[in-house]
Order: sequence, then C-alpha cells, then structure tokens
Amino acid sequence: MRWEVCMTRWMGWIGVAALLVWGCGGCSRASADSSGIERLSEEATAELVATHNRVRAMVKAPPLVWEPKLAAFAQEWAEELKRRGCDLKHRPRKGEFAQKYGENLYWGSPVMFSDGRREVKVTSAEKVVLSWASESSFYDAAKHTCAAGKVCGHYTQVVWSETQRVGCARAVCEDRSQVWVCNYDPPGNFLGRHPF
Repeated sequence: MRWEVCMTRWMGWIGVAALLVWGCGGCSRASADSSGIERLSEEATAELVATHNRVRAMVKAPPLVWEPKLAAFAQEWAEELKRRGCDLKHRPRKGEFAQKYGENLYWGSPVMFSDGRREVKVTSAEKVVLSWASESSFYDAAKHTCAAGKVCGHYTQVVWSETQRVGCARAVCEDRSQVWVCNYDPPGNFLGRHPF
C-alpha cells in the first residue's frame, strides 16, 4: 500500500513537470547552448517574424525574413547589456560594439515575490514586438513626426519598408529581468525619409 501512495505522488509530480515544460503554448522558450548563453527557440523566432509582418502588413510594407547573422549580432549585444547590469542602451556608433544595423530594445521586469524572490516573467515574442508597434498611436504619418514628448522610433523601425531582414535575441539578467534586442537590415529611421 505504501508503495502505491509513493508511486501516485511521484506520477503526480511528473504530470506537474510536464505541464510546466510543455504547457506554455505561446511562451517564448529559450535553450542554452554549450556556452550557457540562452538562444531563442524556433517557435519564438517564428513568432517574432510573424508579429513584425502582421504590423508591417497594416502599412503595406513588405514582409521580413529571419536572418541568423542578425540574431547573433543581437545576442552579442544582449549578453553585453547583461554584463553591464541590463541598463538599456543602444549600441554605440563606434568602438568594439559598433552598430551596423537598425536596432530595437525591450526590457521586461521580473516577477517579484513578497519574500524577495524574483523569477523571470514569461514574455512572449509577440508582446515584445507589439510594445514597439504600440508607438504607432504617437506617429503622424502625414507630418512624419512623433507627438510632442513621445517616442515612435521603435515603431518606425518595425515598419520601415526598405528593411528586409530581422534577427533578435534575449538575455536574462542577474535580477531575473530580461533584455530583448532586435536588429534590422537594411536599417531604418533616416531623417527626412518616410518609413512606408
């Protein structure tokens, strides 16, 4: 009888573990490579491209394709931001980490518990892109300007019609927050030029 109780409890824990691993649906899963660096899953990369392309379709911009070289470039910067304490800063124009592409950054807060623990908050790739797309409400296409005191450059990079390729990455910070980096080629956001 005792063995049956232990076996039932053990099987229950396997079920909970299976739900935690496979029950995430739209979550952006990542896997660590041999260096310990997290890489976005194929599901997350597909979701990033699909969400970019849904937003771009609204302004009739051509679809983007995933570019692994851009994803590696984004991963390098995400890991550098992590090393620097996850203070969001765009790549510099010159130096060791010089920017060659368009770039959008996203920071996600951790889940914080009353006992002080912190966990990584599940953030979908779709949520990341839609946060940038939400800036469209501040963008005046007729005047090619942002509303006073507002930011809309993330949105205009997402929909920049000449951009053809995207690559993104994520790093989890010491405090369990996360930084996302997307790079775009060719880059957008040129002064005096309309994005679409």
